[in-house]
Amino acid sequence: MLSFDPIGGLYAFFAWLQRRVRRLGKAPQRVGRWVMSILFKPTDWFLTKVNRQKKSDKTSQSDKSYGAFLQLANAPKEFLNKFLVKKLERTTFGKKLSGFVLAVFQISFLNPLKWFTSLAGVFYAWMVTRDWLKVLPMAIPTGLMLASLAVVWLGTQVDRNDLANYYFKLGSEQLSDWQAGFATQAVSLSGVNENSSISTDSTEPKESKPLVSSYAELLFRRVQLLQPNNHSRFVVGATLIDRGAIASGQNRLKPIAPEDRVDYPPAHAVMAASLIRQYHQTLDATLLPRIEHHGLASVTWEFTSKEVLLNVTEMLWNRGQHARALGILQVAAQRHPDLNATLASLAEKSGQKRLAQTASQRAIESMQKALKAAPRNADMRIKLIQLFDANEQGMANAEVLLLDGLKYGPDIKLTRALSELYRVRFIKQLVAAASVQVDLELLDKAFSFDATNPLLIDQVRMILQGDQKQRQELQEGLNRILTTGKATVATHAILAELWIEQNRPELAKLHLEQIYASAPHCARYSAALAKLYASGGRLELALQVATDSLNHLEQLKLEKERFVDDLLEVLAEIHWRLDNVDQSTAMLERCLTVNPNRETARKQLIKIYNQKGDVSASEKHQAILTELAKNEASDAKNISDAQKSATVVDSQN
Repeated sequence: MLSFDPIGGLYAFFAWLQRRVRRLGKAPQRVGRWVMSILFKPTDWFLTKVNRQKKSDKTSQSDKSYGAFLQLANAPKEFLNKFLVKKLERTTFGKKLSGFVLAVFQISFLNPLKWFTSLAGVFYAWMVTRDWLKVLPMAIPTGLMLASLAVVWLGTQVDRNDLANYYFKLGSEQLSDWQAGFATQAVSLSGVNENSSISTDSTEPKESKPLVSSYAELLFRRVQLLQPNNHSRFVVGATLIDRGAIASGQNRLKPIAPEDRVDYPPAHAVMAASLIRQYHQTLDATLLPRIEHHGLASVTWEFTSKEVLLNVTEMLWNRGQHARALGILQVAAQRHPDLNATLASLAEKSGQKRLAQTASQRAIESMQKALKAAPRNADMRIKLIQLFDANEQGMANAEVLLLDGLKYGPDIKLTRALSELYRVRFIKQLVAAASVQVDLELLDKAFSFDATNPLLIDQVRMILQGDQKQRQELQEGLNRILTTGKATVATHAILAELWIEQNRPELAKLHLEQIYASAPHCARYSAALAKLYASGGRLELALQVATDSLNHLEQLKLEKERFVDDLLEVLAEIHWRLDNVDQSTAMLERCLTVNPNRETARKQLIKIYNQKGDVSASEKHQAILTELAKNEASDAKNISDAQKSATVVDSQN
């Protein structure tokens, strides 16, 4: 068998091409020569490259002319000719190794150089034995088909990306309201710490977060199939959570919202909100570290829920990380200006006066701006006046703001706030005068705006807590007001309390009737008047007064206020004396819904149920009464122990 020379074979191939070119015309010959020069020159350089490196005078110029292929083939020989290798060959181990290698290289199958030679020979033999003039024309359809398949494949890849981008664009347009809805999502961790100093009350109305439409969800599911990305996975996972499949949604979000690192902030925000929801359902404390991790990871997303940010702030604050908590709350306040009030409060507690002042000013500005857009928002007005300074100027501004709100219609919240404002101003005036002889105009204004304010009753009683001389002085001053005919509700209230305390019902009744005529919805004084009428045997008139007062309170939705239980118990007593047992029972049951700790009403109910033979109802109220007695005794014991401990500490000091 003849040996194959790859270099000679390649040159024979070039000679064959030259002979074919000579048979063509002049124009094709030029093209052929040009093609031959392109093929021949790089090949000739590869095979017969001459080493033209300049040698020094001491070194004779080598006449070796190795091509790159021959140099590669000669590499093992040059390696074996090195000094260290020669030295290794003289050793016993080297001789044995060289003998083994020579023996192995005698096997054609294990000689890599013979593999290349055989492969080159097979390729050359295959090339020269093909009738290319017949094969190439017949291969044109196959080539066109392969080219078409390649074009189609490339086109599908382009179409796939374009289609995914188109679906993504459409889906993003559908999500504009949905993403913004995360910012006002109503989730809260108020149960984490009952003693938290962070108030999450908002003066803005809480709207339900819009859900992702089925169309938008379908678009992002297609994006996930065509070109998966974080946002499409986030939308699909958040949609599952919104629709109640919390576990499935969380599993979908885990790759982009892991538990051990920060990845995609929107996914972390949804995970935090869903975990808060789970916490409310299970009260599982192990969820709290996860909520904190995902909440902190979501701070950078502009649509992170306000409540999530507040919960994270609360967790950090309760652990004593005040600076970090304030930093997050500052970010939240920049996105939600109504949180500046909370930021001002916490900054004040942490001693950062400048931050507190800045946040308070921003809160005032943002609320004033919001009030211009929604002037009927009473909650925002009340929230705003709480930010004003507690000086005369601040109180004057608060008065103007509250009176302006009443121009849009009556509102019990605003009237109660005005009543409190005038009460506080009256206290300041009382303290500044250092005397009980003060102008009752402010207190009368407080009664005129909201006579149901229970703190006004406390204020009236506080005025009467002076010594005998001060009370005598106060009584004389009030009597002088009566003689001038300028008595006000506050005047009658103070005198009524004074005569009730001195057990002079006829004098008290005169003032209670005046209060009832001006403020029939004042439960405290209406109940006292009805009780005086009933004790005098005027049951029908007492029933009319108590019922009318209760109707006024129901219209104002104040049936849960303090002293309403007094009115209900008086009504129950009147019905009992009129033999209206069922109405009396109903009034007593209602009284206990307002104040479950009212023992007199519960004892009267036990008496009625015993008379009616309703043993189960009687035993039920008796058990509650026994439990209340135990709790009261326990509280009294705790207070006594605390007082004793304080006494011991003081004696030791």
